[in-house]
Amino acid sequence: MKLVCFSDVHGYDFDLPDGDVLIFACDFGGFGSEDEAIKFKYHIFGHIHQGYGKKVVGKKTYLNVSLVNDLYYMVNKPVVIEL
Repeated sequence: MKLVCFSDVHGYDFDLPDGDVLIFACDFGGFGSEDEAIKFKYHIFGHIHQGYGKKVVGKKTYLNVSLVNDLYYMVNKPVVIEL
């Protein structure tokens, strides 16, 4: 299974890679608490424009999939995850 993940498009057009699941990350506020999110193995998010990339802490993987940088220029590509 292939996941395609991105966020923070800010009006840019781009080609989506092929995949089985599309995840468009948005603001987490109003959708639950941080305590509820802890149980998941992957935390896929955006909005922190300058923090694009992957970080593993313990058993949890954090993926910042923001397509734009802090100046709102599209500099990153959607993240593709093979499961």
